[in-house]
Amino acid sequence: ASRLTDDYTAIATDDGAVRAIKAGQVVILPQVREFTRDGVILDNGNLIAPNIVIAATGYRTGLERMVGKLGVLDGRGVPLFNGGETDPKLPGLWFTGMRPSIRGCFANARIQAKAIAQQIVRQGR
Repeated sequence: ASRLTDDYTAIATDDGAVRAIKAGQVVILPQVREFTRDGVILDNGNLIAPNIVIAATGYRTGLERMVGKLGVLDGRGVPLFNGGETDPKLPGLWFTGMRPSIRGCFANARIQAKAIAQQIVRQGR
């Protein structure tokens, strides 16, 4: 639990993600270079307009390059808001799974994703 609180490292567990990737239900794309008003620019230079972006960054958030200029990260690169929380100046920007829990990453992300979905429905997006 000390790694959980000290450096936000949680135990990795699979809750069907690997199966979904193998089945083609989840598509893995190149690394995100940056977000623009028109969409997302990937490391290979392609511009895409996804409905959702899941940044699977590993044991560190790795978000500085993508959203660091937006002022949404603390000194450790962890989002200032998470789950059903958002910055009113940046509607539509949500983070999930960035605050580890003893429950495990996927269980925590599921709870937070539901909170995000509820907020999106409330906002009529």
